[in-house]
Amino acid sequence: MRFRLSELKQIIPDIKGQIVARDFKLIEQSDMVVAYIPQRDGRTELSVGVIKELAYARQCTIDTYAIWPSNKNPSPFLQASRIFRNVEDFCAFINQKQLSLHQQ
Repeated sequence: MRFRLSELKQIIPDIKGQIVARDFKLIEQSDMVVAYIPQRDGRTELSVGVIKELAYARQCTIDTYAIWPSNKNPSPFLQASRIFRNVEDFCAFINQKQLSLHQQ
């Protein structure tokens, strides 16, 4: 099939809406949401999408965690149950949490 570019451009909002709806549905099915906030060239890259997904998870009363490897303080818009400075600290926390659940 052949489509004109103008026809394809008309469906872009629908595709974006489906992506957002799918992501929120996946969040609803999750036990926790973990966001890794990367750095590039010494700058932290915190996207609006990540902020919205964390906020939605918190609204759904799902535990939210962020890994913020920057030496700078996290943005006040980064709302997470707990913020970790590196992956290793997050993994240690999860392992301890899992261990305490098994001991109950």
